[in-house]
Amino acid sequence: MLSLEEKNNILSEAFSQQGYVIVPKAISSFVVDNIVNKVDKRIQRYSKELGYRTEKYLSAVSRWGSPSCITEGVMEEAQEDIEKVVSQVLRNKVLLKKWNIICKNAYCFDEIPYHQDISYSPKTPYQITAWLALHDIDENAGPLEVCPGTHKRPIKPAVDFWSLTYKKAKIKGYKLLVQKGDIILFDSRLWHGSSKNYALVDRYALVSRWSSINFKFSQPIPEIQPYAFGMWTCGKETEKLLLKGARIILKKDSRDFIGLLDLWRQAVETGNLPFKIDRKEVKEKIIRLRILHLACLKHNGGDAVGTVYKELWYSFLSHLERYMEEGEK
Repeated sequence: MLSLEEKNNILSEAFSQQGYVIVPKAISSFVVDNIVNKVDKRIQRYSKELGYRTEKYLSAVSRWGSPSCITEGVMEEAQEDIEKVVSQVLRNKVLLKKWNIICKNAYCFDEIPYHQDISYSPKTPYQITAWLALHDIDENAGPLEVCPGTHKRPIKPAVDFWSLTYKKAKIKGYKLLVQKGDIILFDSRLWHGSSKNYALVDRYALVSRWSSINFKFSQPIPEIQPYAFGMWTCGKETEKLLLKGARIILKKDSRDFIGLLDLWRQAVETGNLPFKIDRKEVKEKIIRLRILHLACLKHNGGDAVGTVYKELWYSFLSHLERYMEEGEK
């Protein structure tokens, strides 16, 4: 039988070579179930406070950072055990950098394209991600996928899969099938993503980022390069376009984004617009964006899969922009 030291050496070597390891049953089912129950109850409570059904809320919001009323006190339940596992693999004391809860379910089930985590944190780099499964995840439930060894390659610019020009990378990885309580540890430079949740079941994960004490990142990390409409710009671009359109077409104004969305929802409902759209679809997309914006402000919530702004663009914003451009010629 291998000693604990020998087991840790094997894990550490495997992590160094392939860029990831799976540590089974690192967190007890009792702790995991308690975390899930807390998160579920809070989602139900705070979605209701916003005035929406939980299902509608979860169609727009798929991640919650810290601090947040959704995640408050959650990390503390598992932090000591997660820290122990990360420390064993890195063979050093470690520091927690940040963490969040991400989810896929019957209401938000899209894939997350392949990317390197480190590319999104050029100014605050970290060394390793600990991905704690909060549910059993089989091949149909949108499992994490990894490309072993890619952590040894140069770091590429951040992948903006929210952008309108994004093209899916031709990468094929391994699906990591895990059970609740398992932890997937992967290098922040490793190319990874996740497939669609075809099973439409709850698939939650607690994702934390760590670094060894005194760790210094030696590789160059490319600066983030925002697209005209993408992950770092779509909020401002959407607001600017809606505000301009409201002044020109609706002859109205708004001092805040929520008020602006409400103006357009009312206009879409009445159908008094000078261009054709699918009114039912656009109303739905505006409501989803309204929920996402409120969740961002009040719950530190976000869109992990990057569909909310993009879907509004294709169903409505592109038509609005085209109409105004033609009017200015």
